[in-house]
Amino acid sequence: NLAYNNLLEYLGRKRPFFEDLTVQFFEDFTEFLETKKKYKIGSIRHQVKLLRAIINDAYIKKVHSNLDHKNFNLGKKFKNEEINNIYLTIEEIDRIHNLDLADHPELINTRDSFIVGLWTGLRFSDWGKVRSDMIIDGKIRIQATKNNNTALIPVHPYVYEVLNKYNGVMPEQLWNAETNVNIKEICRLAGIDQPV
Repeated sequence: NLAYNNLLEYLGRKRPFFEDLTVQFFEDFTEFLETKKKYKIGSIRHQVKLLRAIINDAYIKKVHSNLDHKNFNLGKKFKNEEINNIYLTIEEIDRIHNLDLADHPELINTRDSFIVGLWTGLRFSDWGKVRSDMIIDGKIRIQATKNNNTALIPVHPYVYEVLNKYNGVMPEQLWNAETNVNIKEICRLAGIDQPV
């Protein structure tokens, strides 16, 4: 929906036609996403990937005959963009884990879920799936929601602690946007206040 709405905003009309989606369109559209929408390279790549998948699916179903989408290469334009990888240190994770949230009980579930996410490396969509009965020989065996890949993840003591606290399952999960807001507040309360 976001990719489609961005496309409508860019084109300025309600019904885009496949014939309009040329290589020049892709160049102009990525420029629009970068300058007007202020998207970062990862978001632009994702938008273009979704759009190309839709166009290609329609081509396979013989809805149109435009092959320009196959010739568009986003990599040339953005290959030199600097990427900032943001992470928490072990000391910062410990501060979050040990944070007294007695005055903020609404943040406890988010903090506990975040700790499990940090120590498992799972995507947000998989945090709530973790259970004690998935642990065999000190490793969680879990199938990822996004790509169906199965992972074996060593279990950190903090993960055991969270699971024990909630009787072998994860605490109730909030929506991703709510969780992100809560995580920022938790980090602020833990003294982690860099503007990233």
